[in-house]
Amino acid sequence: MFYSEKASGALEGAVGATKVHMSDSFGWAGQVGVDIDLNERMFLNFDVKYIDIDTTARLSIAGAGVQRVKLELDPFVFGVGVGMKF
Repeated sequence: MFYSEKASGALEGAVGATKVHMSDSFGWAGQVGVDIDLNERMFLNFDVKYIDIDTTARLSIAGAGVQRVKLELDPFVFGVGVGMKF
């Protein structure tokens, strides 16, 4: 789900006032990670995720109408965490 989509200042500077809407996307994601014990209660967590995101952006540009652009975002997301066992 996308929310609070906004055009960048560079885009609006080039083409004028622009409203952005991105369609919701559903896809697959993969994750691998490891927990490393620091002591009996504390641990570190490292993980990496790949997320398949395909969406359509609708740009409403003042004076130019509506333009649609298909996007494939597909990011890798890296995480580090500290945890405590209870």
